[in-house]
Amino acid sequence: MLDRAEARSPEDELSYMSAGVPGSESLGVVINVQREGDRLLTRPVFFPTEALDDLPHWLPRDTWEIHD
Repeated sequence: MLDRAEARSPEDELSYMSAGVPGSESLGVVINVQREGDRLLTRPVFFPTEALDDLPHWLPRDTWEIHD
């Protein structure tokens, strides 16, 4: 994702959501980070273009929750 941003205009390609979650609008993906106990879990979350303006309403709440 970073290489893609460098090859294009980084301002248009790479963005950050709340809590510093990086994402690429053109790829339709964010790299979500969640804490579960002593571990950090990272995973790509893919979404349709229509969801860009309001991801939390398109995806289940547990996608964004931090677990203790």
